Amino acid sequence: MQTRFEVVVLLGLVICVAGPAPARSAGDETDRARTKHAAEPGRGESFVSVLTRHTGEPILVVKYPWKRHARPSVEVRILDEEEVDNRLIRPLFFMHDIFKGEVTTAVYHCVERSEDVPLTAAFSRGEIDFTIFGARNSLGRPSASVACRTTTVDPPPETRAAFCLLDTWAVDQRTLYLDLPSEYFARPGKIRVWFLRDKDIVWTADTTWPGTPE
Repeated sequence: MQTRFEVVVLLGLVICVAGPAPARSAGDETDRARTKHAAEPGRGESFVSVLTRHTGEPILVVKYPWKRHARPSVEVRILDEEEVDNRLIRPLFFMHDIFKGEVTTAVYHCVERSEDVPLTAAFSRGEIDFTIFGARNSLGRPSASVACRTTTVDPPPETRAAFCLLDTWAVDQRTLYLDLPSEYFARPGKIRVWFLRDKDIVWTADTTWPGTPE
């Protein structure tokens, strides 16, 4: 299925829409300075948790040796109340099925150009609208996340996020600090997290998401 981009394409490159650069306070530098190299969770400990910054913004923490895997990625989905116990909900397999061609170009372009100015690029595939957000993350690095929202009425719309270039989100080879797109994950609730190796699900975990401050 052909991907429809809603941004200008020039010489094979997706030109993203620029917005104002976010201000970085002394507290941001303190956050990065306080980042510690966390070990892999012990037996029975969850692979995912939520860390709250001094600004009140939450960070999704993944503690798992992600670097051992080829083509690793993380996907996140908001769960409605009636979906919490539904183990049949599957990821999008974004890395394997969608992260190709123009989409790959757009993601890398947003990362490379977002060192000083946040960028976005939007595209659609079938009944899913995607937005790539390129910006400096909570670790101070240029990075990109992909927000996904279905346009269906029945079944109800879904909200997801995908992270493919994990090196940009890594504290070390066992710890990831992921910034979920705030506009899409503003409300508190349950989320499901998948860690994938290309097309294979390595593990799945649910956690409580506090939402983002207004």
